[in-house]
Amino acid sequence: MEQEQYVERSPTLSTRQRMFVNGLADGPNQTQAAKAAGYSCAHVQGSLLLKRPQIQRALRAAMESQGLTDDYLAAKLRELCEAVSMDDKGNVNPNWPARSRGVDILCRMKGAYRDSSLEAELTFEERLIRFDAGKDY
Repeated sequence: MEQEQYVERSPTLSTRQRMFVNGLADGPNQTQAAKAAGYSCAHVQGSLLLKRPQIQRALRAAMESQGLTDDYLAAKLRELCEAVSMDDKGNVNPNWPARSRGVDILCRMKGAYRDSSLEAELTFEERLIRFDAGKDY
C-alpha cells in the first residue's frame, strides 16, 4: 500500500521526518510511523520526533489538510466526554469508559498530570524543600 503524501518537500524536514509525518497522518501510531520511515529503535524515536517543533507544525498542517482542525477535534472530544450508550431496554445511560477516556485525553492536553520524569531528576534535598513548601506529595 502506497503512503499518502500529506507533507510535500520541506526545507525544515528531512526525508525520513517527512515520511514519519505522512505515516502518522495515515493513522498508525508513532512507533509504526517511525518504523515505516526507517528509524531504528522506532518506539523511542517516534516519541522524540513528536517533541520537535518542526514535526509538530508539519503534523498540524497535515491534519488540517484532511479537515482535522482544532474546532473539529474539540467537537469530537466533547462528544467523547458526553458519550452515552443504550441498554437492552432502550434506556440511555452515560458511557463511563468513553467519558473517562475523553477526560483523560483532555487532562493530558492541558498538562494536568504531573510529569513523573521531572521527579526523577530531583535530588533528595530538592524533594525535601518541595515537601516542606507543600508543593509536592
